[in-house]
Amino acid sequence: VPDLLNIISGEDLSLAEQACWCIGNLAGDSDEFRSILLSNGALVPLLQFLNKSIESSTNANDGDGVSLALPEDDFGVKAAQTVTWTLSNLARGSTPAAAFIEHNAIELLLHLTTHPDAILKIDAWWVLTYLTIKEEESVDSLVEAGLIDALNVAMGTMGTMDCTDIFVPIVRSIGNLSSGPVHWIDHLVDMARNPNILGMLHALTAQDLQINNMSIIKESLWA
Repeated sequence: VPDLLNIISGEDLSLAEQACWCIGNLAGDSDEFRSILLSNGALVPLLQFLNKSIESSTNANDGDGVSLALPEDDFGVKAAQTVTWTLSNLARGSTPAAAFIEHNAIELLLHLTTHPDAILKIDAWWVLTYLTIKEEESVDSLVEAGLIDALNVAMGTMGTMDCTDIFVPIVRSIGNLSSGPVHWIDHLVDMARNPNILGMLHALTAQDLQINNMSIIKESLWA
């Protein structure tokens, strides 16, 4: 593991991306392996590599300090997809959300939820989805960082999305938060602040969007 993390911290982006695949495979295997990765400090080089990958992309900065990468064949986008997928595996199971918060991952992940690349955006949402089922104090920090606002924005654009794969992590995040304390629920159903959440959940369950995907409908009903 230390050797792989050293490669990810190196200057060769292509080799670093391959090392990320290895780390992602390990992280997806078990809580034991995720614990070993975290104890070896895996989050720091992974997040640094994610930032480096985005910055290496061909697109200009979006004005908020995060570069949005296009076109789809840009290596920076490909590498960012890989490391975000790796982070989604690392966030599974018993991994504490506090680990991501302590390393300032949340702001970057929230920015990536509006990224033009669909794969990168989906995996960013999966990371956040896994984090919403963690310890309450840390999820409070996610909410304070703007997670519910990001969910409202995402729900408001669902009608224009070509890829429905992104619907599941977004709706599941809402369901996870709906299972939590009252102040999370109050935030979710605040129609003045977040008008899209309830409206789009109704549209999904009523099949107004004509989405013939039972997984999405089930997630919406549960939320």
